[in-house]
Amino acid sequence: MLTLQPVTYWGGYKESVGGAKRKCRDCMADFDEIQTKFREEDFQLRDKEMHDYHLQQLEGNPEFYTHFSKEYGITKRSVLLDAPYFDVTDQLPQDIMHVILEGALSRTLFFVITYFVRNSIFTLKDLNAFTLNFNYGYAEQKVKPVFITDDDLKNSHENLGQTAAQVWLHSRLSLFFAEPFSHHCPEVWEVLLTILEITAICLSKKVSINILGYLKVLVEEHLQMFKDVFNENITPK
Repeated sequence: MLTLQPVTYWGGYKESVGGAKRKCRDCMADFDEIQTKFREEDFQLRDKEMHDYHLQQLEGNPEFYTHFSKEYGITKRSVLLDAPYFDVTDQLPQDIMHVILEGALSRTLFFVITYFVRNSIFTLKDLNAFTLNFNYGYAEQKVKPVFITDDDLKNSHENLGQTAAQVWLHSRLSLFFAEPFSHHCPEVWEVLLTILEITAICLSKKVSINILGYLKVLVEEHLQMFKDVFNENITPK
């Protein structure tokens, strides 16, 4: 049976970056940096020459493999490096499902819903009733969100009991449901709006070149608002 591996695996990067110092396969950011810097130009980007050096350190010092693997966020030499003109630091596509749907969007949705519920702005029971009784279209029947339980709101690293497709649908349903309550917490509401716009742009089949500059600004605004409103860590997504 063929097992699909994530892009990080094929690139030779760490898949679980919790113990890695360098947590991003695009740049050399560490945990502290991603809490305060939100623009690409604020980081040292990886490149082919740097990656070759990291691999030399990793392969040339087997007794220090664990150290260099954590230091550089890599695990091995990628087979893709054997392909002519291919650069794993520049040409690997981003995994939108893991980075956004199961990452940034899911985490934001968790904190937004938790804020509303814990501040008695609406109840989890009312939100679940809304998702149950919503008039779903044909294409949405197989990805209807499941109920969110009290336990789902205890762990911000989980996906509220939803799959990636359910997170995307639930986030849009939450927009309709929670809009009448948005005046109670406009800052929280704005965090939700920005991540939904970011997700919509990234999932678009086609975008204009002009939208990229706007997306860059939007990402920076979202991350800064997320930190200001929730005072939570930015995860390496």
